[in-house]
Amino acid sequence: MLSSYSCLGGIGHERDKVILDEVAHTSFDTPSKVIAAIHNHLAQLVTQTLQYQAQIKQAAQRQLNTAEQQTARQLSQIQSQTIGQLTALRKDSDYAWRSIQQSAQRQVKQAVRLTVERYTQTQTLAHQQLAKAAINSRSYQESIMQNAQQQIVQAQRDSEHLRDIVLLHRPSRVLKQGYTMLMDAQNKQTLTSSTQLYLEQTVNIILKDGNAKAQIIDVNMDKEATKNSDTLN
Repeated sequence: MLSSYSCLGGIGHERDKVILDEVAHTSFDTPSKVIAAIHNHLAQLVTQTLQYQAQIKQAAQRQLNTAEQQTARQLSQIQSQTIGQLTALRKDSDYAWRSIQQSAQRQVKQAVRLTVERYTQTQTLAHQQLAKAAINSRSYQESIMQNAQQQIVQAQRDSEHLRDIVLLHRPSRVLKQGYTMLMDAQNKQTLTSSTQLYLEQTVNIILKDGNAKAQIIDVNMDKEATKNSDTLN
């Protein structure tokens, strides 16, 4: 039975055989052949390793190329999607801006219309208030004029009444009715009360057609009349 492992036999010469040669993977006649076989085996291993390395590099390069291609495709897709999204966002933005502009224009027009309507209403109301104020002013002016005329007429009447009273009580008019006036000696003060008189006082008596001097020889006072006169004063 041969060994499943790499076991090389090379003991003796070509004519020599040993039991190891029966079970060895490969047997050689001499040790130098074993060394040559080992050298060949190592060279073969190196060659296989280099081949494996080249295969690995090629596989890695293919994977890198594939990954690069996939990355490029994904990047292109992302760019396309991004451009599409940007285009959609730009369209949405333009639409939103136009909508805002239209809404602002409508609001401005509505504000202008409302302003005009309110201005018209205010102007109409102002005209109405001015007309009403003018009517009230004329009415008030007429009322004042009527009241003033009534007061003037009443004042004229009162003036005429006072004039009649003054004329009625003029000293000359009173004297013509038989009354006299009593003045002090200097004719500066009218004597109307007994309290203004004293004994041997010289007084002037004014008549309707002249005057006379007199001297007080007696004074009789009416206490009740004097008291009432003081109360009235």
